[in-house]
Amino acid sequence: MFGGGNNHQFFNDLFIFDIKTRIWILPSFSGEVPALRAGHTATKVGDSHFCVIGGGIQDYVFNDIFLFNIITNHWIKVKAAGQLPDRRCGHSATEVDSKILIFGGGEVNGKIFGDL
Repeated sequence: MFGGGNNHQFFNDLFIFDIKTRIWILPSFSGEVPALRAGHTATKVGDSHFCVIGGGIQDYVFNDIFLFNIITNHWIKVKAAGQLPDRRCGHSATEVDSKILIFGGGEVNGKIFGDL
């Protein structure tokens, strides 16, 4: 999914850009931090959280969900129930009425999704 070779770098650090001061901040944070990844989505949820879904690293794609509280700088791994979507990276996501919709993306085996 990420192309040939192992020349890719993956990160799990978090930078915050303060729009008013135009300063980048590398905060300290707590909780269960997402694994290194690329191709995930980070979707704003309400006024205090954003949600990270999916993504992948080398030959593995995730279908996990993490919430980050931007007030307390705390990560929470969400234990989801119901019919989980297939593992995916390169998808899109948006919040609508307290729900996160994800569309598309793909798997490491080349499978491309067109589901919502």
